[in-house]
Amino acid sequence: MPVSTIRPVQCKGCGYKQSIWDVRLINVQKSPKLKNKLLQGKLFPMRCKQCGEILEQAQHCIYMDPKQALFIELCAPGESLKLPEIKENLARHGGGTFSLVRTAEELQEKIRIFDCELDDRVVEVIRVLMTAQLEDQSPGLMDGRPVFTVDKAGPQLICACTDESERVCPISQPLYERVQRQYLKSKAAQEETMIVDSAWVYRILVQSGKV
Repeated sequence: MPVSTIRPVQCKGCGYKQSIWDVRLINVQKSPKLKNKLLQGKLFPMRCKQCGEILEQAQHCIYMDPKQALFIELCAPGESLKLPEIKENLARHGGGTFSLVRTAEELQEKIRIFDCELDDRVVEVIRVLMTAQLEDQSPGLMDGRPVFTVDKAGPQLICACTDESERVCPISQPLYERVQRQYLKSKAAQEETMIVDSAWVYRILVQSGKV
């Protein structure tokens, strides 16, 4: 798989012709600066050098952290998936953690979750529970889904609200372990998957009889 190539593009906003990197593989051991650019939002979306218009929201690429045996594929529409083949090839070498995401924001979030050595399934369950509680207590208050972040106090989920306030759910060790114990012991939760999102959470809740 090529790490990156250069290709020409023309801005739809101002018509400026330029070349951009077509990033296909981000290996954090070999290119740590690419990881930093990705997490800072400087890699995606790609913008026009002339007017700042968005040229591409994201590109189809594989994020790879050999130290964690972590592989995340950012799936672009119309592109064939590479991760199943990678997973099959690595199975005889001990496997790893494999995840599929649809947006650059989801990729950034997954990286932060795994860098904290957390199980993304647990975080996703906590997000769904937080969302349900906020919608039940204050309908219409949420302005988007809760986002995973890390500060000096540790990992947390933050939800922006329509009244310009924020709701914060710290992911403490007791909460993490309680959710892990109560929601991830079922047969449905143990089934292997590369897509862990709210739809996955609702499916395991239904299959395990918790909703």
